[in-house]
Amino acid sequence: MRMWRDLQDVIKMVSEGGMQVVTLVAEPEGDITVSSTSSAYQGKVYDRRGIRTTIQFDSDYVTTLSLEALAMPELWKRHTTILQKKLIILQRIRGWVQRSWLLFLLFPAGTFIFDVMAGGYSVLLAVAIVLARTWVVRFLYKLLRPPALAVARRYAQRRFRRFVSMPAQR
Repeated sequence: MRMWRDLQDVIKMVSEGGMQVVTLVAEPEGDITVSSTSSAYQGKVYDRRGIRTTIQFDSDYVTTLSLEALAMPELWKRHTTILQKKLIILQRIRGWVQRSWLLFLLFPAGTFIFDVMAGGYSVLLAVAIVLARTWVVRFLYKLLRPPALAVARRYAQRRFRRFVSMPAQR
């Protein structure tokens, strides 16, 4: 269930261009500090007192502080705790993708096996052509590379000798 919630947060980050974590300063009339993933941000005017951090998909983040939040280290600690939890989401998704790269091969492998079992030799022929082309290119590279380099080396040496033997022009 946690992976589904993390995936929803990542989808939100991608679709909205980032995710916002807001920790507000407690109001004097007894309201508690609120932490959420949205805020009332209107252009460059930030109408709430607290800390707002925007996390972008590539793990960059931008933090905006109100003047009151500068004098409240406990508010900053609470905000960084929430922020670290949100950044861990990206690490979890990255780890999940790195561990499950094999899942992306299942569809092509399944299609290949299904075609072979159904008698479709066109897939086998296509794979054989690609492999043959690769081996032919490698063979020609190994065969033609030394003579081509020798010709280029002789040409460069001849041009260098001609340049060195030229008298200086004044």
